[in-house]
Parts: sequence; structure tokens; C-alpha cells
Amino acid sequence: MDVNQIIELEKKYQEKLNSLITSELFLNDLKKIESEIKQNYNLIKNTFEPKEKFTAALERILCIRIPEILNFKEAFPLPISSDVALMNDEVILWVDAKSYDRHGNAGDEENIVIGINQLTSVLSHKKMKISSISGDDFIFPGFNIYPPILKGFPTAIYQEKPILSFVIGLWCYDDGTDVDLKKIEVDCIPHFLVYKYTYVNDILTNTKNYKYYPDSSANDDEILKPYDLFGFPDRLKIVDYKNGIELNELPEGISPNDVGKLRQIALVDLENYNQTLKDYEDLYLIRKFEGGKWKVTDTPNGFRINATKLIMDQNVEEKLFKNDWRINKLEL
Repeated sequence: MDVNQIIELEKKYQEKLNSLITSELFLNDLKKIESEIKQNYNLIKNTFEPKEKFTAALERILCIRIPEILNFKEAFPLPISSDVALMNDEVILWVDAKSYDRHGNAGDEENIVIGINQLTSVLSHKKMKISSISGDDFIFPGFNIYPPILKGFPTAIYQEKPILSFVIGLWCYDDGTDVDLKKIEVDCIPHFLVYKYTYVNDILTNTKNYKYYPDSSANDDEILKPYDLFGFPDRLKIVDYKNGIELNELPEGISPNDVGKLRQIALVDLENYNQTLKDYEDLYLIRKFEGGKWKVTDTPNGFRINATKLIMDQNVEEKLFKNDWRINKLEL
């Protein structure tokens, strides 16, 4: 399928979803859930651990209103998908429901939090050339997002229909005694082919957390086995990926109980490669310090997309692609 066709479909369904979230029907839905959550605030606060109190209700509303208003009558059958996954005769529609709290997290409004099964774009963060202490420079592989759906459908086309990815985010202000809705927005994340061929700037801001191999499978594996804080082999390179340098040794003052200085440190194994992405690209194996051990991580589990970079114009081979339409917001 032609990239320009996919972009037009992205625009079409961005407009449809924006019309949905700004409709009187949907806004009344939001008012109802806000009222119920406010009335039952203490119950929810004392029995529901996550602070994002609106996510489940938002997802339920979307599951009802998207098929009803946008005329989707068929469910996407595979479990590798976003919260809401539907089909019609031209697209697969993935919509992820998110809620955020402005209280103490105002800076997060510049980012879109998303998971690896909620998009189709292949993203990379912190991939860079490292000047080696030995003189043999190497490439730090960075943290790479390769959505699992691509293993079965390499171009994110399912039954000749593109898989389109959207996030509907609901912002509230929750001070611990009461909560109020503040803003809703719909974000269109580029399709795999659209991102590959029309974006020159990386849109990934940072990683939230990482996916590690279970100890049960890694402990007895020579390639994947974890190492103690100071008990790793000399062949592993210590990389400060924040500053893009190799270190002779771990930072001073760290201990198993004080590992704050290791947040931007990774161990790079130049003799082995990322096991999950080996069919996609040769990337060196890396370890992050987690749970008292240096553990192999092939991919982040959660990450943030930069909203400003998402909507930036992209100039590819003297052709301009405008993206300011990818985010629509409504103050509540």
C-alpha cells in the first residue's frame, strides 16, 4: 500500500476521532464518569492502587462509542494490539486509552506514554557511536522499539488494511482529596511505513522501563545470564549513554543499595547480539542494573513519544510532510 494513501487514512480517522471526543454525547459521558469518580473518590483512593483513576472508564466509553459512532462492527482478532482494536473495510483501528494527572506531572504533557503493543513504528533511542578506551570504536545499540505485530505482518498491513495507531489521553488534576478533568486529546502515531519513509527526526523521548528475561530462563544461559554489581566479565564495555562515552570502571560510591548513578549506565556485550531483534538488525547485547543484577534487556517495555517532534514538519528528499494535524486537544 502506498505511503500517501496511509497518511490520508490516518488524517481521515484522526478527524473522525476528534469529532467523537468533541461531540456532545462523548462530553456528557465524561461528565458522568467525572461525577461518579468524585462521589466515590475516597473508596477509589483507598482500594485502587494506580493514581490514573479515569483510564478504565475512558477505555469502556471508547469501546462503546467508537463502534457506534464510527461504524466499526468487527473486532480485531489478535491479542497483540492496543486497548481498543477494531476493523472495517479499509483500516485496522488501534486506540489506546490513557489518563494522566497534572498534579506534580505537568511536564509529562509534552510527551505521549505508550507501550510496545500499541503502535507499529520502529523507534530507536540513544543509538550512537562510542569512542572506545582501547581505540576500537563501536556502536552503542540504544534502546529499540520493534513492535511484536511486525513479526507476523512486517509492514503493519493486515488483510490488505493498514494498522492505524491512536492514543486518546484524558488529563485530570488529582490533589489527593478530589479530582477534576482538565483536557482530552487524540494523538495519531505514524504507521510503520509512514514513519520509515516520511520522518527524518526521531520522535522517541525516553524509556520508562525495560523488558528483562525471566531469571528462570536466563540464569543457566551463557549469553543471557545476569551478573552481580561488580562481578561481570572484563569483556563487557561500561557505557555512559547519557554522555556517549565508555568508562574505565563503574562510578564511585555505588553499592547494591545505592545504584542511582547507574540509571544512565549500560554494559555492552560486543561478542553477542540482541536475541529478540536478531532477524531485524545486528545490535549488540546490553545489560541494565535491575533487582541487584546486571540483566539483559532487548527492548523497553514502556516509553514516551515527544509531542513536539511528532507534529514537526518533515522534509524528505525535498518533499515536505506536514504533521501538525497529528494532535488535537480540547480543554474541559
